[in-house]
Amino acid sequence: MAGLDELKTGDRVRVQGGRNFEKFHGGMEGTIVENHPDSRNLVVQFDDVGTSGAEPLTVAYNHLEPAPDRGGYRAGHVPAAPSQPSSEGPKQPQGP
Repeated sequence: MAGLDELKTGDRVRVQGGRNFEKFHGGMEGTIVENHPDSRNLVVQFDDVGTSGAEPLTVAYNHLEPAPDRGGYRAGHVPAAPSQPSSEGPKQPQGP
């Protein structure tokens, strides 16, 4: 897979999971408008303009990853809540 410095205008990127900022967060995807390898950042037009705004944003490489497949982000597994509450109350302490 190509490094971010090798990506071109029109290629796709995704914000890495766990990265959360006011204008972008983990899992958001967008299209590269400009790549600045010397500065190690990209100008990205995010798909979710409701969060990022209409204008492209400059984002550091360390927040991004290549996204060759649109929609490839998968959030981590979150265990489901128990289906039924326990009918037992809290156990009383047992001591000597």
